[in-house]
Amino acid sequence: MTYIPNRNQKEALADWLENKEWQVFGTIKHTEGQNISNYKSEATALSFFNRLDLLYHGKNQVKAGARIPRIVFKHKGICGTNLHYHFLATPNTDPRQFCDNARCIWDDTNGFTLGFQQTDIRPVVHAPSAVRYILHEYGKLGADTLFLPATHLAYNHSGSKPIHLMRRLLKQSQKTSRKIELATEPLFMRPFLEGLRDAEH
Repeated sequence: MTYIPNRNQKEALADWLENKEWQVFGTIKHTEGQNISNYKSEATALSFFNRLDLLYHGKNQVKAGARIPRIVFKHKGICGTNLHYHFLATPNTDPRQFCDNARCIWDDTNGFTLGFQQTDIRPVVHAPSAVRYILHEYGKLGADTLFLPATHLAYNHSGSKPIHLMRRLLKQSQKTSRKIELATEPLFMRPFLEGLRDAEH
């Protein structure tokens, strides 16, 4: 009985989403998506997006409502129990650097998140394909797939001072660069290199 309404809603939502100028498509997953509780999964996702907001807007502006514009969907996978999230975002900054920073932040959010290399956050190449993918569980979950607590659609201009933003981005860039460097090293060298880096700091 809900198939037709869900299909109509999905088509209307797809049309609306395709008319937005999304810059980034992301998939964030847990180390054990089938075993994590709904509460822990949602708390982890909210923490991740909040950390991104703080990086790009700063604490005072986030408190005032400044957020990275995004729409977030919760998916459960083919088995119906593998909790993970997809999102579209418009960070209004360099998309590639944003993607690398976001992958690093997801990796560092807590022990329940997949690592930097396994996290797929990339610039949008073809918006209709990204929209179709993000909505592919709508027929099964309906509007429940939309994760409203992490979704922010209104663009709020950050009043953060450029120097403060630059400092936050430089600090994050150092962390992200280390993740990228480590990701290119042979697996057997990683524990040794991590030890060296820890000793340097």
